[in-house]
Amino acid sequence: MTRETSLRAYNDAVASGLVTRRRAELLKIVAEHGPITASEAFNILKARIGPPFNFDSNTSARFTELRGLGVIVEAGTRPCSITGRTAIVWASSGTAPVRAERKPSMADRMESMEARIDALPGELLNIKTRHAAGQLEMWGKP
Repeated sequence: MTRETSLRAYNDAVASGLVTRRRAELLKIVAEHGPITASEAFNILKARIGPPFNFDSNTSARFTELRGLGVIVEAGTRPCSITGRTAIVWASSGTAPVRAERKPSMADRMESMEARIDALPGELLNIKTRHAAGQLEMWGKP
């Protein structure tokens, strides 16, 4: 049974632009059918899309991404009706997605590293000066 909060969260997630098409498809299935395992959700998705849709890690990874956005949660484990194995069941969190903190770009990381390298000569001179003045122990010797 679909809860109103689950559908509202689904609509908010799609409207936010943070949820891609495949994520949106899986989120809607979780909202409509959850708690549900990844294999059960995949079977529903496969029936909706039709052949030649195949399961791949790309589809499975969407659950981890949706959890990272805060729109689904792990709701426990139970035997999967498709595989018969114990699996995580996913449920809608009932909340809108949270934008993940942006990772620094390669350019940002390079700029930070260059600034640290540029500061090294001054730091080394400071260490040498403090050592000469007897204010610093190096290798256990004053």
